[in-house]
Amino acid sequence: IWRPEVLARVVIISGSIMVVMNYVSAWHWFFSHNRWRYVSSQSLDDVKAEDITHVLSILHSSEPAEQLYSLVNDLKELPCEGKKILLIGFEATSVDYRDRVDAVARMHGDDFHEIWYSVHTLQTGEIVGTASNHYETQVAAQTHLKDWDTSNVIFSKFDTNMRLDNDRMLLREIEAVWCSVDPDVRKGITFMPNMAWSSGLPDAQRNLCEMSSCYLLNASLCCLPYSVAFVSGSLAGLCQVGYTPPSLLGEDDLVFSKKRALLGH
Repeated sequence: IWRPEVLARVVIISGSIMVVMNYVSAWHWFFSHNRWRYVSSQSLDDVKAEDITHVLSILHSSEPAEQLYSLVNDLKELPCEGKKILLIGFEATSVDYRDRVDAVARMHGDDFHEIWYSVHTLQTGEIVGTASNHYETQVAAQTHLKDWDTSNVIFSKFDTNMRLDNDRMLLREIEAVWCSVDPDVRKGITFMPNMAWSSGLPDAQRNLCEMSSCYLLNASLCCLPYSVAFVSGSLAGLCQVGYTPPSLLGEDDLVFSKKRALLGH
């Protein structure tokens, strides 16, 4: 049995940790990542929002088709001034990928500037998972745009099971920041919106342990100084640092780290 003074120390330490996590989480959610702070940014006028091309890449493997269609619909609903190109990255193990591409084209063919897809076949030295597929979509985008000026192309990666905030401000915020920073630092930008992790069920169907875990995870994720799950930034900068490593885990924060180390901004 623990002595009272030991229990008291445990309670004090645990309580202090919770207070710090709550404070930092609140700061990030309500102040540091205040969307209006970005949307109201002053443009430098060297580039306009309509000059931006958004390559919206969805990594899709064995998830239900309905999840893919739902995310594509979410991306369609995002307002922006620039062009939106949809890129779906399939795995070669997805035998019905052509049917899914056709379905997306039928439902949303007029909602995007273009719709592309890639099919990733696992290569020697690559690991199974999103890292290698993420790499495949980056190379595919660079190949498709080889005759373009990619200085204002923003590549954003989405996992199929993601859902977007109902305020639909994601691309507007990205465009506002892009147009407000010095052109020399745009290649090194990483856009990091708040991420909320959940089981995707109503609270009535979630147990206390799962809800507590999600809360602690969300609070800690908002404290991280690097991108998690959502990766977005300059396609030219991404290519310059050598893409996402297809043979390493933790691919999301590796891209961020490579850009910080090699681009200096």
